[in-house]
Amino acid sequence: MEFRNDIQGLRAIAVLLVFIFHLSPEVLPGGFIGVDIFFVISGYLISSIIFSKIENNRFSLVDFYYGRIKRIVPAYLFLLIVITIISAFIFVPSDIANLRWGLFWAVLFNSNNYFATLDTYFGASSSENPILHTWTLAIEMQFYLFLPIILLFIKNRKLLISTLAIISLLFFGYGTLEVLSKNKSAIYFSLLARCPEFFMGTIATLLPLRANNFVRINSLWLSLFGISLIIGSSFLINETSYFPGYLAIIPCLGTVLILVSSNNKINNILANKTLVFLGEISYSVYLWHWPIMAFTRYYYGINAFDGFQIFIIVLLTIILSLFSYSFIEKPFRNYKGVRFYIPFASISFIVVALLYYFPWINKKLTDLPIEYIAPTIGLSSHGSSFKAIETFGDTSYMGKKILLIGDSHALTMKNYVDILGKKNSFSFKTITNDRYPTIPGLSRETFSEPRFYSQYMNLMNAAKEVISLTDIFILQFSGDGELWINALKIFISNLKPNQSLIILSDYPSVSKNPVRENKSIVKNQKRNQNYDIGFRQISPKILEIIKSKPNCYYLNLAKNKVFDDAPFYRDTLMYYDRGHLNAYGTKVYVENTGEEFMRTLNTLTKKNR
Repeated sequence: MEFRNDIQGLRAIAVLLVFIFHLSPEVLPGGFIGVDIFFVISGYLISSIIFSKIENNRFSLVDFYYGRIKRIVPAYLFLLIVITIISAFIFVPSDIANLRWGLFWAVLFNSNNYFATLDTYFGASSSENPILHTWTLAIEMQFYLFLPIILLFIKNRKLLISTLAIISLLFFGYGTLEVLSKNKSAIYFSLLARCPEFFMGTIATLLPLRANNFVRINSLWLSLFGISLIIGSSFLINETSYFPGYLAIIPCLGTVLILVSSNNKINNILANKTLVFLGEISYSVYLWHWPIMAFTRYYYGINAFDGFQIFIIVLLTIILSLFSYSFIEKPFRNYKGVRFYIPFASISFIVVALLYYFPWINKKLTDLPIEYIAPTIGLSSHGSSFKAIETFGDTSYMGKKILLIGDSHALTMKNYVDILGKKNSFSFKTITNDRYPTIPGLSRETFSEPRFYSQYMNLMNAAKEVISLTDIFILQFSGDGELWINALKIFISNLKPNQSLIILSDYPSVSKNPVRENKSIVKNQKRNQNYDIGFRQISPKILEIIKSKPNCYYLNLAKNKVFDDAPFYRDTLMYYDRGHLNAYGTKVYVENTGEEFMRTLNTLTKKNR
């Protein structure tokens, strides 16, 4: 197959689109289509190589996979080594577990499926994940795994083209339907939804379009239309669009039109030396640009970059990309036999060793007590880590049956109520959830993704019996509660005459993660300690419901001096992130509000006798 400089230039355009989008989505809202351009190019080039060798009886699956490994894996593993080392220095321990799992799946080229279970690609926490971009490489390697098998199995060119076209249309439709069904995050990282993009490149290879008279005569107009589709998509498509799916056809078609055209002004522009060189190092640029941005966001607690930060990010990306290309990527392409296997095995061993010792190294470097930086009580009765309903407080207590329910804020209050229970001789059971409170009756439409609904239903099935036997419910949730007001209304109306409900006020949140910002459990005056404190008021509609029911109470504890210097109390860290109290925080919260809580609880205990 001939080497085409214009394809290298197209690669450069793709990586620039992605780079600019990651720097500032406002400037280029659809720049993420650069990834789709890469997928089409990959499908085109790899299919050309495979099909050519198959026709000449020179194709070998072993040689193909060996070539892909040499091209992609060494530089990729080197990147993961550097990311792991830097993360061990700057990540707080509470973030290490998720990153470690991400690194594990990244090593296996399965990070796309792992990230599909987490926050969306466009979420704030995702923007701080230094390995988020590895999902594209995972999809590429997965595609390379079965593409040659398809080409070997279906040798009839017309049948192959028809099959790929039908599959592409079906998968594009699958992507659109899944996005419309609120499963956008899962589909964004899905191999099935991305296969049509590769297949469009494959079909362009199998159809002899470059030799077609119409294409040759109208080459300039086709390239011009193709580049227009790409540029238009990068501005008109954005992160709220129903993408991927049928909408992805637009930039992919633009890429195909450029690939099948040649010897015109657009292709000549793409073939200029600067773009060709950037295309040559585009893989390294893609590898390094994102971690640099993610680490910057994480360390400084920012979402947007200023001019100086952009300059430093660009400079570091250029330096690291050139280093990686010159000393890792390019040499390993040319290594053969033992000269390849020994350094490759060494890099692989280092990655595995770092993954194994990652938490230990991080703990030695950060030395932050776990009770200040993560929830430490009640995790076995919470959310995705649920095992069973737990009992806390004075477990020998045989009086009123008390149940603490709610979302992640209720999880942190388990320590609060546990302290009071041991001090005042009462026990309580508890079951809590992430994001969505453990109250019966939340509708499917309440949940942003199916997995959250499944998790909620699992918890509610476990809680059915204990809810029916409970005398006093203690409920806490973050925000105003408008999302689940209907379910709460039904829950309250179904309370038995001997059952009571206490809704606890939500405690305030702070504007940034204090653990990352402070880097210590003691207030560090050298760091930026300017925090905005936000008090989220409960919905007036819920207050009206509570007032109308004699067995329901709203206990407002949040307006308290304990939060005057949040996220610190007496210069000691009391939050483990922007919105959750740590063990110390709940302890001092008890000291300042415990008596008021107990007055309400004792009143209900006596009333229900």
